[in-house]
Amino acid sequence: MNETRDPSASTPLTLTAAQFWEGPRSLNAVGTLRTKTYSRIDVNVSYTNQNWKGFSAFVGVNAYPDRRLEETAFLFTNTVAVSPKAPLTVQAGVFIPF
Repeated sequence: MNETRDPSASTPLTLTAAQFWEGPRSLNAVGTLRTKTYSRIDVNVSYTNQNWKGFSAFVGVNAYPDRRLEETAFLFTNTVAVSPKAPLTVQAGVFIPF
């Protein structure tokens, strides 16, 4: 049996990766309270297939390799408050066209 593949029927896999360095930033107007610099790594993978009729699947990963408290630090009266981020988050899903 000889099977030939249609070259126009592609199945692209897309990978994006980025590392961000943010900060420091001031928490008050005079700059006496500041956050420290932190890093975040984002990796996204998506897959689509021409035979899926517009459907696609994706996975996204966010990681904080050093400081996870700095991204959401804010000043609440005279106290610095934070909302800690998870060291690693994974999201996955399917895109459904309507």
